[in-house]
Amino acid sequence: MSDSVSDAAFPFDRARRRAKRRNAEDVDEAGDNSNSEEEKERLLFQKRAETASRRLTKGGPKSVKRVGEVFENPQFFPDGPATNDIRQGRIGNCWLVSARCALTDKPGLIESICVARDEDFGVYGFVFHRDGDWFPEVNDDRLFLTFPDYDRSTIERRIMDGIKKEYDSERLTTEQEYRDLYQRSSGARFFGPCQYPNQTWFPLLEKAFAKAHGNYVALERGWAGEALEDLTGGVTDDFHTYDILDRDHFWSQLLAANDQFLFTCSAGSGDERYVSNLRQKGIVAQHAYAVKRAVKMDGHKLVLLKNPQGRVEWRGP
Repeated sequence: MSDSVSDAAFPFDRARRRAKRRNAEDVDEAGDNSNSEEEKERLLFQKRAETASRRLTKGGPKSVKRVGEVFENPQFFPDGPATNDIRQGRIGNCWLVSARCALTDKPGLIESICVARDEDFGVYGFVFHRDGDWFPEVNDDRLFLTFPDYDRSTIERRIMDGIKKEYDSERLTTEQEYRDLYQRSSGARFFGPCQYPNQTWFPLLEKAFAKAHGNYVALERGWAGEALEDLTGGVTDDFHTYDILDRDHFWSQLLAANDQFLFTCSAGSGDERYVSNLRQKGIVAQHAYAVKRAVKMDGHKLVLLKNPQGRVEWRGP
């Protein structure tokens, strides 16, 4: 991994120097640099990302803001990356999110791929493993938001104005009030929200991963094992539980989760009765989970899972 850090420094340093040459507030605007290759690449990625998201979900993101405009007190790693920080956004990339959940339980893994950043100028460097080698990816700090800007909003402003009228206020909604409600904190993001309102590492890492694979549409559906390989450079194995011959040996491996091994899991598809039975127990079919730990208690073998969606809990038995 040490080689990858030095390799990533070159494009990151170029991006940082370019950002410093421009006004910090306009670092991501085309301006006089619209003809540069780097700027063309950035604009192309943004266009592809917007197009891809509209294909994936109705409407897609409605606005784009820089980190400093979204977060009141942005922090990349407030207390270090943690599993509970992560939430799946509005695309079907649970395979990727579950892999990153697994990485956060092993100290140092997430930090090893977030290799460089200059938060003052909004430049971030990451590395990913592909085809046997580590490749750098450099991002700006623009994030896609769910709701439109104030001057393009109609429905949201009417809702806010209607609520004010209920409280006998004739004053119309101001732009600042609108932004505080619809375009502030982690929940305003279209992709990859975090539990904590000022944390930024997760959406910026997800954006870099999408850029490395072409656009956000490439993140729709995939295999968690492939995500783990891209994020760690390791080798993964897929298997069905009914193919396990030595269950005691497998249980000993599960006990070493996040120590010697990283695990993700999923429940497959089946007929409607099978899927309905899973749903009643709180398990989502065709959805990836991260394995946090395994324990044996009162003669029962228990496995703690993390749902990237942050909702739907196991109800047993």
